[in-house]
Amino acid sequence: MVDAQTIGVLVTAASVTVAAIYYIMTLRSQQRNMKATLQTREAQLFMMLHSNTSSEEFSRHLINIDSAKWNSYEDFKAKRINDPEKAVSLQVIVSTWEGIGVLVRENLVDIKLIALYCAGPTRRLWEKFRPEIEKYRKEIDYSRYMSEMEYVYGRLMDYMASHPELLT
Repeated sequence: MVDAQTIGVLVTAASVTVAAIYYIMTLRSQQRNMKATLQTREAQLFMMLHSNTSSEEFSRHLINIDSAKWNSYEDFKAKRINDPEKAVSLQVIVSTWEGIGVLVRENLVDIKLIALYCAGPTRRLWEKFRPEIEKYRKEIDYSRYMSEMEYVYGRLMDYMASHPELLT
C-alpha cells in the first residue's frame, strides 16, 4: 500500500518535471521568436538602407563622386574645398558607408546582404578613396576616420574570397 507521504513525493516530482518541460518549451519558443525578430530587424535595416541608396538624390551624389578625378592628394583637397557640391556628395557617400560599416560590425546586417546588394560600389569607392583617406588620417591625426567603411570593405573582401561566385 502507498502512503500519503509517497503520493506527495510523486506529485511533487511530477509537478517539477512538468514545470521543467514547460520551461524548456518556453525557452525554445522564445529562441524561435528571437531569431524571427532579429531577421525582421535585419530586413527592416536593409530595406531602409536600400531605400536611401536607391533614391534619386543619393544616385546623384554617387555619380558626382564616382566621376570625380584628381591628380594628387593636394588636388583632391582643393577640388573638394572649391566645389561645395562635390564636398556635400562626398560627405553623403562616406557617411552612408560608415553607417553600413557600423551595421555590419554590430551584426545588425549580414555581410552577405552587402555582398549581394552593393559589392561593386563598396569596392570601387574604398579603392578609389583609400589613398586620400589614409593621408587625411595622418593629417588630422585620427586613425579612425572612415574606419567603418574600411571595415566593411575588408569584411566584404573576406566574404567574396570564400564566395567567388559573387566576385565583381
